[in-house]
Amino acid sequence: MSREQALREAAWVAEFLNVSEAWVHEATKAGTLPCVRLGDAVRFHPDAIKAWARGKPSSSDALKTKEGEFLTVEEAAALLRLNRKTVLEALARKKLPGKRIGRLWRVSRAGLLEWLGASARPDGQGKQ
Repeated sequence: MSREQALREAAWVAEFLNVSEAWVHEATKAGTLPCVRLGDAVRFHPDAIKAWARGKPSSSDALKTKEGEFLTVEEAAALLRLNRKTVLEALARKKLPGKRIGRLWRVSRAGLLEWLGASARPDGQGKQ
């Protein structure tokens, strides 16, 4: 198993998702986060966590983006040149691709760019 694919600890997941380690432990206990249990230890497969953050089922090739390509609401708003409130409302109504983690939203940059491409299709068949 390459270093990129090595199982990770809760601290890595917390840093990757920009949440506290306590939240990671709570979400793991609740069965929200995909994990691997090794006796008393809990570890996380990077691809499974990345896929979960994008809202897709996990698989070894589910995510083709690099680490750190998740945007805050403010960053997504800046990229879209919209105000924060508009982005939050669109995320809540599932008009924009995003994942709610506790009280925070995260948006995959790749997912957002893919959504933008689909919504800008010239044949008018993009997302509304």
